[in-house]
This record gives sequence, structure tokens and C-alpha cells, in this order.
Amino acid sequence: MADAVETYEAAQNYSGLNSWLHGFRFRHLVRTAQRLAEPGRPLNVLEIGCAYGKAYGALDAALAIRYVGVDPHADFIAEAQRRHGARANFRAVCEGGEAFLAREGESLGPLDLVFALETLEHVPAAEVQRILERIAALRPRLFVASVPVEVGPAVVLKNLGSALTGYQRHKEYSFAETLWAGIYRLDKVAPHQCGHKGFDWRWLVHTIHQAMPIVRVRRFPANWLPGALATSIYIEAAPR
Repeated sequence: MADAVETYEAAQNYSGLNSWLHGFRFRHLVRTAQRLAEPGRPLNVLEIGCAYGKAYGALDAALAIRYVGVDPHADFIAEAQRRHGARANFRAVCEGGEAFLAREGESLGPLDLVFALETLEHVPAAEVQRILERIAALRPRLFVASVPVEVGPAVVLKNLGSALTGYQRHKEYSFAETLWAGIYRLDKVAPHQCGHKGFDWRWLVHTIHQAMPIVRVRRFPANWLPGALATSIYIEAAPR
């Protein structure tokens, strides 16, 4: 297994708490897909940022699907192929989301579900907008995105917990940047690039809203939490 895959998978499973928190998006994705399921036909799904195919594994174990996953990282796609490539309902493409949608989006046929889990925070803002516009033009039954909360008190709690447990997420931030992000002063934080630092989930909700109607916004680990204390956000939108 390539180093990048090992590092990514080890981070998700660093502790029982990490594994539990990272698992929310996959569990809710399965529930979302099950709501869309219809007797007698598989769901046609597309994942933007598929990594090594963990979401495919969760979906395929729960219901009938036809799956295409896209990721620009060759190590991830190679591992996805190693794990799932023998399955007839699985396809993985090494390409960026925007380029793939421009080249092949319309040929995928009617899509039931398009999703991007913990992916869009790693994509430049202008490209995110173009990806969302292309997804909206394809008119899938539902679009889902999950992203981490990197602004407000939640980021202070997450980075403090990371430092205390020897995890790595806080290392992206300086101490001052964590404090500024914690009081919503992202103007005092280095501009967001393609990591976690400086990312504002509220911007993504607004940007999705411009492209397609939002159905609901969920907060993990509990939907009753305010966004300021949630660890991540799960957004559902219906282009139709």
C-alpha cells in the first residue's frame, strides 16, 4: 500500500474517537442512499474525491449500486482498484472532479446521487464553484457534501484535542491561527488554499445554495449541536 494511503487511513483510525467521528459521514451516506433506493434497479452514484473507495464499500454492502469514483491522486486510485476493481459495479478514474465532469459527465446517464465527502475543502474555491455548476447541470436526484468545521469554538476544541492526544491535525495551524479561527477572525488566518486552515463551511453552504436548492444541513456528531460546536457538516441539495 502506498505511503499516502497508509497515512490517510491511519489518520482516520488514529483512535476510537477519530474512527467514530469519521464514520458519521459514511453511515449517513448509506442512510441517504437508502432513502433514494427503488425496487428493481441499482442506484447510479458518482463520488468526487473517492480516495481508496471506502464510501463504495459502505454503499455496496448496504444496497445495489452502480458506482463511479473520481480522484486525482494515483496512489488512491491504485488502492481503490486493488480493493474493489474486480467488482462489476465499480469504476475508479484518476482525474480531477471538474475535468471528469466536463469530459464524461453527460455520458454517465441519469444520476441518483453525487457526493463529495471531506473533499471540497481540498479544492480551490473557483474550482469548487465550477464543479457545483456542472453537477447542477447534470440534475442528479441528490447531491451530498460533507466538510470539517474549521471556524468557531469547534476548531479550538479539535486542535486542542489533537495536541493532547498526539494527533496531527493541529500542526497545520499556528497557536495564534487556532485562536483567531476560533473567534471567526479568518482575516487573521492565512488564506485558505487546499487544506483545512482558513476553510469556512458557511461559504460552502452559500456556494451550493447558489447552484442548487439545499434540502438540509446536518451537524455531526449530533444534529442538535450549533455549527460552532459541530466537528463536521453534512449538506444535502436537490438540483431537480
